[in-house]
Amino acid sequence: MLTDNFNPFDTTAPLGEMGVPSYIYEPLLQYSELQINQYYPWLASSWSFSSSGLTITFNLRPKVTWDDGSAFTAADVAYTFNLLKANPGIDEGIPVVSAQATNPSTFVLTLSQPGYSLLYNIAHVPIVKAGYAAGAAPRGFVDRVPDGTGPYELAHPEDFSSRQVVLTARPGYWQGPPPIRTLVFPAFSDRAAVVTALREGKLDWAGEEMGGDVSSYTDKDKVHNHFWAPPVGCVALELNLVKPAFADLAVRKAISDAIDRAALSRQLGGGAGSAVSTLSCLVLPADDQFLSPSDTADVPAQPEPGSIAALMAAAGYHMSTQGYWTSAARRRLYVNIEDPAGSSLAEAAADVAQQLNAAGFDASSSAPPAAKWRRDIVAGDFDASVLPSASGPSPYYMYEQWLDPALIVGGQASRGNYERLGPATVPAVSADAVHDLRQFAGSLSGSPGTVSAVKALGVLVADDLPVIPLLYNVAWGEYSTRDATGWPDSEDPYEPATPQGPFAEYTVLQLSAASP
Repeated sequence: MLTDNFNPFDTTAPLGEMGVPSYIYEPLLQYSELQINQYYPWLASSWSFSSSGLTITFNLRPKVTWDDGSAFTAADVAYTFNLLKANPGIDEGIPVVSAQATNPSTFVLTLSQPGYSLLYNIAHVPIVKAGYAAGAAPRGFVDRVPDGTGPYELAHPEDFSSRQVVLTARPGYWQGPPPIRTLVFPAFSDRAAVVTALREGKLDWAGEEMGGDVSSYTDKDKVHNHFWAPPVGCVALELNLVKPAFADLAVRKAISDAIDRAALSRQLGGGAGSAVSTLSCLVLPADDQFLSPSDTADVPAQPEPGSIAALMAAAGYHMSTQGYWTSAARRRLYVNIEDPAGSSLAEAAADVAQQLNAAGFDASSSAPPAAKWRRDIVAGDFDASVLPSASGPSPYYMYEQWLDPALIVGGQASRGNYERLGPATVPAVSADAVHDLRQFAGSLSGSPGTVSAVKALGVLVADDLPVIPLLYNVAWGEYSTRDATGWPDSEDPYEPATPQGPFAEYTVLQLSAASP
């Protein structure tokens, strides 16, 4: 059931989870999830950095209006970023020092660190009108009358119901009315209902993890039904490095060598999420420029018992008569892999635990409710978890989410580094990671400094395994060309074919109504 709230900052509300607000509230710039360093001017027509990188000046588009007809100005942008500054829970990791409108068409953002790598974060910020959520916490504000600059609007109150939302093309949109005149977002009770709607032709676009079931959709209408799942990041086993056994590189390497990634891929998704081809988890061939020669053939084709035994012996373990790796103190090396109930991650956790057991590790899996799992990984109350990485217009964003100690605040890892890499766990690796991350963040996009930093981060992940890459994380997309054409695919990969904000707005604006 849907609730009447279009708040773009509340991504946990039903409409936020569906990405509905991203068709109403727009960012300063858009980006491609699949192209390296590809950004598109949006509400900002251009931007420039100061020599230090600490200040970004955005020149805003003229003649942009809000849905109520009032003019969009830099005062609205400054208001939005000052909301972020005052409310860290919605700040997208942007360290705002000041946000100022120097004139109606110029916005100046000053940061506490160079902002070259933060364009990606800025692209996730929905711009709201000055005064939005006044007197209320931005994330808790209930927005029943959305007023954005985007291509679609809630034209009539009756276009919202608990069963579906209908958005209508906005006549005053700054790029002109979009070719697709209406977007309908139905509510579904569960995944099975979504799959059924796809098969029955009642749904034109979805991003459902269908695994081996995808043929039941594409075969239903081979002319119009399509599926595309390009790799956008990595699925990794993240061991809690606070636990001494997992802080030992030999143990992490042994665990990595015990995993049959090809079998895991087949078991989980019909091969759609393929086994990583490098332990750096760079997506090849798109990320070829960042790949070190040493990491081109570093993934075992299958578990290697001899290598596992040598590594565990080096870590001080022996195989007990019960068939488990045991320390000199006669303690088994135990690992519980925890992921949310009902998810594909929980399926992966169970499969990985089974493989580790076959290699002599006392491994199990558990699948608590999603809210408890989330609390556990944020607080560090877990042994291991199978997690998807961040993605974005550079592998840097994957590595930053994995490796940045700054993501742990007050013992809480709310935005990443769930394995807790840091000075107290694996200090030398953490120091190298911080150096490389800061080098990237302090360099202009696409410069030699960013390329060498990503290469170094890839080598660090492959050699030191602060996380253990398993599979490529794919962006699932099912779409029909019966009513609309121009969808992204392998021949025109401008974005993933998934209805995910904020870049789904860009995708919709590339579509055209199909010819009768």
